[in-house]
Amino acid sequence: MAYTPEQKYKLFEIIFQKIEDGSSLRKALIEVKLPAVTFYEWIDNDEPKAKQYARACEARAETIVDEILDLADTMNADMYLDDNGNAQLDGAAIQRSKLQVDTRKWLVGKLNPKKYGDKVDVTSGGDKISSAPTAINIGIVKPPEEV
Repeated sequence: MAYTPEQKYKLFEIIFQKIEDGSSLRKALIEVKLPAVTFYEWIDNDEPKAKQYARACEARAETIVDEILDLADTMNADMYLDDNGNAQLDGAAIQRSKLQVDTRKWLVGKLNPKKYGDKVDVTSGGDKISSAPTAINIGIVKPPEEV
């Protein structure tokens, strides 16, 4: 299908907004009924749109971080009332929340590893750190001779 420039512009705006809101590209493309190959062809031929797509992906990582905080702070499903009206912990709901947080933490570390990755180099200024152990020369100190 041929798209007019106006249609392409509108599709880009919708797709980028969905990505910024936390959606995957795949899901956004399915929702707007645009083949992935078409999207990638458009991006490859339009540097400003490629940059806008990269910014949308960065914004998605920030949205996911916000979701992590929301999930961690939400406790409404952690408890339930049993048949006797006693409050009980819902272990399955707690584990599900933990899985959701852990999955998002992993994903955001992959989407923006410099900012959210597990390995942060705070000592070398980005230079490669040698893995070889450093030799330490320890001299033996003799006690002073008695006078």
